[in-house]
Amino acid sequence: MQKAGSLYTQAGDVLKVTPGATQVLAEAVSTASKALRALGTAYTNFDAANGNVYDIASQSSDAMDVLCGRLAP
Repeated sequence: MQKAGSLYTQAGDVLKVTPGATQVLAEAVSTASKALRALGTAYTNFDAANGNVYDIASQSSDAMDVLCGRLAP
């Protein structure tokens, strides 16, 4: 769990908005990055009350993927 948490946190820290990206794509990237960091924190701290943090990270990642395909400059 510690290693997975560390990797999710690292992925959230690395994910950045490309200059010139549309506003909606920039917001999707920001949401995905925050969700990955939250997932990393939940895993690292072994928080049993992490709720649906995995679902949020997964869905925001999927949304960002779709938007990148449609809106990337």
